[in-house]
Amino acid sequence: DETLALMPAASAAQVKRFRQARAQLGELREVDVENLTRADVQRWVNDLSGRYAAATVHQYLGVLRQAVDQADLGRPNPARDPRLRLPVIERDEEFQPPSWDEFRAILDEGRRQVPRPARRDRGDRPSDLRGGARPVG
Repeated sequence: DETLALMPAASAAQVKRFRQARAQLGELREVDVENLTRADVQRWVNDLSGRYAAATVHQYLGVLRQAVDQADLGRPNPARDPRLRLPVIERDEEFQPPSWDEFRAILDEGRRQVPRPARRDRGDRPSDLRGGARPVG
């Protein structure tokens, strides 16, 4: 939680991911950050790769990279070494955006499902929404 204190603007999702990654450190917990090597990180990545999806491994590695950055080692961060062999994130299929007709159908369906706000009389609307001064009196 010491690293979390250095990240005051961290979102709830970032804090959750940090804690999840920290729980998976395994043998890395025993390594002093000053002595951390690329080989240590590679063993950890290999271990995670056998248990988690590639995207999860990348997320956990990202957390480790940030934590080691905070240590300010005075040398390159071994968790950022470009020689690390990382699992490949495979995509099932290439993303295809909806066609114009599909997009219109999605919008129409959304309009049907979301109720419109009740309309107020002009005198009830705040002046900042009308862009002018509110009438006196």
